[in-house]
Amino acid sequence: MPKQGGGTHVEVCPPWCTTDHTSDTSNPTFLEDVWHQSDVTRTEIELTNDADAPVPWTVLDACLSVIPHSADPASRVPHVAVQFVEEVWTNPLDVNELGQLIDTVAAQLDNLRALQRKLAAARAEWSTAAKGVVA
Repeated sequence: MPKQGGGTHVEVCPPWCTTDHTSDTSNPTFLEDVWHQSDVTRTEIELTNDADAPVPWTVLDACLSVIPHSADPASRVPHVAVQFVEEVWTNPLDVNELGQLIDTVAAQLDNLRALQRKLAAARAEWSTAAKGVVA
C-alpha cells in the first residue's frame, strides 16, 4: 500500500480480518489509519427520548480489531471494543476485561429477568384488582 509521505508498505491481514482495504491500497495512507476488523456483531433496539417515536438504535456492536501502527499500545494488539449505543464505545478490551464486561452485562440481564417476573406479577395483580373496580 502507498504510504502518506511516500514509499510503500506491505500489510498482512490476520486470518479473521474482513475489512475491505481497497481505499488503503489505492490511496496514500498513514499507517496508523490501517485497521483490521472481523465482522461486527450487532443488534438493534427501539429507543425513544419520550419526545419522539421510537427508532431503532444499534446497541452492543462489537468486533475483533487491531490497529497495528496505533499510538495506543492497547490498540496495537488484537482487542474488542464494544459500542454500547451509537458513538459510545469502551476502550480496547483484552481477554480478561472483555470477560468482566460480559459478566457485568450478564448480571444486568439477570436483574432485567427478575424485573420481568415482578412485572408479570404486578400485571396479574393489576388485572385482578381492575376487575373489582366499579365505575
